[in-house]
Amino acid sequence: MSDEQTNTPDTKGTQNNLDTPNVEEPQPISPIIDRAEAANKEKASLLERDEKLTERKEKLHALQMIGGNTTAGQAPDKPKVETAEEKAARFESGNLDILEEK
Repeated sequence: MSDEQTNTPDTKGTQNNLDTPNVEEPQPISPIIDRAEAANKEKASLLERDEKLTERKEKLHALQMIGGNTTAGQAPDKPKVETAEEKAARFESGNLDILEEK
């Protein structure tokens, strides 16, 4: 035997182990954790959607403010006509002022 053959360690079986380490796929810890992760993903997507809607609302509000949405030119609200029963109820409760007609 030569010196090279006796001094070299036996690497036939260990070489394959170094190339492909044993990596196990992560196992789910609990179905509760899986459901919680799914809920977190759903909340994140809903939050993103809400942010987009809020931005659209802000733009719409700004356009309405710039556009001058005012009540000018619109008819004023009509005053409520009080029925005889309502007037009688107000009179009985002591809230009827004869000088002030509504």
